[in-house]
Amino acid sequence: MSRLKIPRQGEAQSDVVTPLQELLRKDPAGLSTPQNPARTSLCLGRIVAVDSPELVLVAVAGSSEPLHARPMTAITPHDVGREAVIAFDLGNADRPVLIGLIGASPFEAVDEPRRVTYSQDRLAFEGLHEVVIRCGAASITLTESGKVLIKGDYISSRASGTHRIRGGSVQIN
Repeated sequence: MSRLKIPRQGEAQSDVVTPLQELLRKDPAGLSTPQNPARTSLCLGRIVAVDSPELVLVAVAGSSEPLHARPMTAITPHDVGREAVIAFDLGNADRPVLIGLIGASPFEAVDEPRRVTYSQDRLAFEGLHEVVIRCGAASITLTESGKVLIKGDYISSRASGTHRIRGGSVQIN
């Protein structure tokens, strides 16, 4: 293995060739493999579908059909249609890797951050100022100041155990 060459006194930096520079002179893409020289550099593609967080369908120039790529970044269904940077593992056209996305997502331009998280046991909605759940004339609103507003034509509250109402003051009618 060759070592990094450091210029000696009186020797110009441009006269010194590092192993990386030598490799790039021989192979400008830095990735070529004899089995598939057409897929040795980065290329642009477009996200066609998101099958799962681990598998994304991308359309790449030169391919007759979209390819399944492994993403290196988090990809959601909102990213469908976005332009992406694609590399190929060891130059193999059957092993595309989605390295990243180009440009801002139209959903990143939202003034108010919001988040929905879910797991098998829990669904959580978060909003900066308020969260509203609405169906017809009924709604539940949670505000950043801590208010919980429940509105509806008919509200029923039932408990099989103790039903407590607590507050600094409680007003009924």
